Amino acid sequence: MAQTSEFSIPEFLRSDEFYTELGESDLSEDFQNAALPIYEEMEKIMLQHGKESVENLLPLIVQVFENLDSTQKDNKRYLDTINAVSADNENLNSQFEEERLRRRERDSELIKIEETYDLENRKLKRELDLSIQQCKQYSAKTQSVSENLQRAEERFLLLNYYRQSKRGKEPSSTLSLLRIRVIIFVSVY
Repeated sequence: MAQTSEFSIPEFLRSDEFYTELGESDLSEDFQNAALPIYEEMEKIMLQHGKESVENLLPLIVQVFENLDSTQKDNKRYLDTINAVSADNENLNSQFEEERLRRRERDSELIKIEETYDLENRKLKRELDLSIQQCKQYSAKTQSVSENLQRAEERFLLLNYYRQSKRGKEPSSTLSLLRIRVIIFVSVY
């Protein structure tokens, strides 16, 4: 339990690997403050048992503190990354929800437009079918009226021809045209 005379405690503190490593390391202030009481306890052990009693232990303690500090820094970086990713995720989720709502609104509007278009299309198709049917009916009626009119004209001309022939008058040129029409009409039917 003798103290070596060549090293006084202050000289040992200045020349010790532990103190140098602790003072020059990149440990955060929290870890340096936590290491100080341990170092003071190590000082007491060195005073009682000599430098050799803690010589191999000091580098291990420094390494433990450096590893703890590195782990704490890594954890802080990870937490910062997680917070940033969480904020990005929240932004993306809110943007996604907004886009989903806008899309829902557009889809709803498109469905309404489509329904309106379908209704209008069906209405126009019915009107077109009705118009086509009416056009066919009018065409048939027109054809029938035209044929009836032609027959009536021919009868009228024929009747005039007979009247003029009974009176002894020479039929006019219209009557000769009427004869041609009668002949054509009779030959067709």
